[in-house]
Amino acid sequence: MTDNAWKVFERWMCRLFGGERAWEVPAECKGTGMFAPEAKYRKKLPDWLVGTPDSMMEQAERQAKDNQLPLVVLTQHYMPRMQSIVIIRLQDFYDWYVGGHNEPPEYDGPEIGYGPPVGREFPNDEESPEVPPAEEQIKLF
Repeated sequence: MTDNAWKVFERWMCRLFGGERAWEVPAECKGTGMFAPEAKYRKKLPDWLVGTPDSMMEQAERQAKDNQLPLVVLTQHYMPRMQSIVIIRLQDFYDWYVGGHNEPPEYDGPEIGYGPPVGREFPNDEESPEVPPAEEQIKLF
């Protein structure tokens, strides 16, 4: 019997962060160190977020310089600014923050996602640019 695509994706994502998917309640990735990933599989993500030339993610990728990480920050009315949600491509996150520790696991399920941005190279751990501490990067208004 074949696993559902969401189960395959969850197992793969947990292995990407060095862990294994535990199916007991509450279900979670175990052994992922400092990361607590939560996988959500959808047949289609909203066009305003990804997938069209005018989407938020493609706009962030166009505007990012070679040494910058493209990301989208989402908020809603009355949400405290520091509670906003940050969205980046998994490949970018892996390359900047996880890569070098282990290779991505082989993917054994249906084709999912868009893959890394075309024509952009991101530094691995050995080539990461000097980044100031978070306190210096965050400016509250």
